[in-house]
Amino acid sequence: MSTLEAIRNAQPIAQKMVDFINKSKSPYHVVGTIKQKLAEFGFEQLYEREANWSEKIKPCGKYFFTRNHSTIVAFSVGGNFKPGASGLKIIGAHTDSPHLIMKPISSQKSSGYLQVGVQTYGGGLWYTWFDRDLTVAGRVIVADGKDKFKQHLVEIDKPILRIPSLAIHLQREVSQDGFKPNTETHLLPIIGTELGELSDDPNAKGFIANHHSVLLKALAQELKCDVADIKDFDLSIVDTQPGVIGGVNEVGSTSSYGADSSLISDTINRVIQCTHASIDKNAPVDSYGACIAKSFIISCDMAHAVHPNYSEKHQAKHRPQIHQGLVLKTNANQRYTTNGYTSFLFGELARRKNIPLQSFVVRNDSACGSTIGPIVSSNTSIRTIDVGIPQLSMHSIREQCGVVDIKSTVDLFTHFFNEFSDIDSSVYVDE
Repeated sequence: MSTLEAIRNAQPIAQKMVDFINKSKSPYHVVGTIKQKLAEFGFEQLYEREANWSEKIKPCGKYFFTRNHSTIVAFSVGGNFKPGASGLKIIGAHTDSPHLIMKPISSQKSSGYLQVGVQTYGGGLWYTWFDRDLTVAGRVIVADGKDKFKQHLVEIDKPILRIPSLAIHLQREVSQDGFKPNTETHLLPIIGTELGELSDDPNAKGFIANHHSVLLKALAQELKCDVADIKDFDLSIVDTQPGVIGGVNEVGSTSSYGADSSLISDTINRVIQCTHASIDKNAPVDSYGACIAKSFIISCDMAHAVHPNYSEKHQAKHRPQIHQGLVLKTNANQRYTTNGYTSFLFGELARRKNIPLQSFVVRNDSACGSTIGPIVSSNTSIRTIDVGIPQLSMHSIREQCGVVDIKSTVDLFTHFFNEFSDIDSSVYVDE
């Protein structure tokens, strides 16, 4: 297949990916979007607080649950699943990304401007946030009757914030010294001028007094509630510019809910216990350990594509390219979990389906990032591999990857769920 044909064939799935990203401006929106899609495909929602999973989990069943509404776990039980005799095939990925989060007391003023205090979340390329049309998205706790409260997702679908850069005339040295913003003092979005606060209630107290009235009024208008009904929120600062498919190719018309928690182990243990009750009451007592030994996790993050203007930043023999396939990420110091065994198993799956793979290791003189892979693998003792779609501008407010790589990744993950057990049973390294 030519590159042009591959790009054309990848358009539908890539557009679905773009649509998903545009609906998922905050981790809470990511979970909300996934919940909606799972429900459309017949998945049943479970609740961690309820002790009735053993009554609900059945062969051929499909289920999901959320934790903190920022983490979501979905799973299905095969028709032939047997505790201890079957393994689990797991794919894990982020619901979050580096961004700015509003502080608990966000109201700030300077030189006649109203500013919003923010915290940096993750290792972002913060200079890319300047001079962009920004807004807020996240969740809000709203009073819903007497002593009743409800969580609502919210996104103000227009620019209300901006972080202006300093004119070149006032910082001539920036061209030589580089742009080095102070994340505490320079990364403060402007939401308006002090004229916008003339209608403030001077007697406001508590939560209402912690944030600018123009922000609270905008949230209340979006939620169709009174400002006084807003009790708290988790709000992210987000870009209003939607994701797009671009290019000139002719294609035709660490928390209690994060990877470093007991979430995965708790879920596996609970599901195994429930299948003991609903599928096989005579399953061996050590079926949990046997299941773990037969299981496999794909830690799916992103990978650094070689940058044409900075190709020297990549190791000479490990330079992933866009549109050339998913990347296997390896690090001798276990910043990634990939090893020769897991690489072979995953590579054999790709080889049988004629799906390309690439390899990446960081240069010895460069620092290496990490993923959820080592954390989840350590917490669960499950074999894990780290992979990622190659991209440019990682951790920028605007990142870039290839449509072909999205499709080949979806194809490969589909084959993983359907056919990995056959490959896994063909080789065993602990004989």
